[in-house]
Amino acid sequence: MMGGSIAGRAFLDAYKQALQRAGQEGARRAVDATQRPLTATHSMTLAEAKKILGVDGKPNLAINDIYTRYQHLHAVNDPTKGGGSAYLQSKIDGAKTVIEEAVKRGESL
Repeated sequence: MMGGSIAGRAFLDAYKQALQRAGQEGARRAVDATQRPLTATHSMTLAEAKKILGVDGKPNLAINDIYTRYQHLHAVNDPTKGGGSAYLQSKIDGAKTVIEEAVKRGESL
């Protein structure tokens, strides 16, 4: 009967270890979530938004530069003018929104 209790103890130890690891993973994901700017309709980081608008890596970026780039990309991807993409246009809109919210929070571009 000793083999059964050893196996039971090993199972219990493995279960406790699995719970502990799951808790650590949950905590890591919670920290990751706080580092992503989330809006009601978009889940995009500031870095992703800047890449979409093609302004990543540019020094001394002003909000007017963002608006100029946004207007150009939005017009180029207008599906009503032939050849545009509503999907890309929605990504461009989302990128602008994420950047605007970052500016409101006082983050630097």
